[in-house]
Amino acid sequence: MKTLTPRKLTALLVLSLATVWLGGCKATTGTITHAVVSHFSFVGNTPGAVVTIDDQSAVALDDKNAQSILATEPGRHHVRVTKGERLVVDREVLVGDQQTMEISIP
Repeated sequence: MKTLTPRKLTALLVLSLATVWLGGCKATTGTITHAVVSHFSFVGNTPGAVVTIDDQSAVALDDKNAQSILATEPGRHHVRVTKGERLVVDREVLVGDQQTMEISIP
């Protein structure tokens, strides 16, 4: 069996350490994304209330969905809440991305 000279042993050690070090430097990156969405939460005297956001389809609130959360796009919205024939909430609101705006119904 051949013996390794100190010079060959040093070169082999340096090469081995460099291989291990460079192999361990692999970095992985990624991007986490989320849906672009905002929400409205309605609380308070919700039974019998009807919600309209930006002249879209009206949503009736009752005891079962008393704390209803409606999804919408971020931005400026016109929120109207009626009870019977009476308009109880009429607001222009601005909601940000991933924000939940709580609307209190009197």
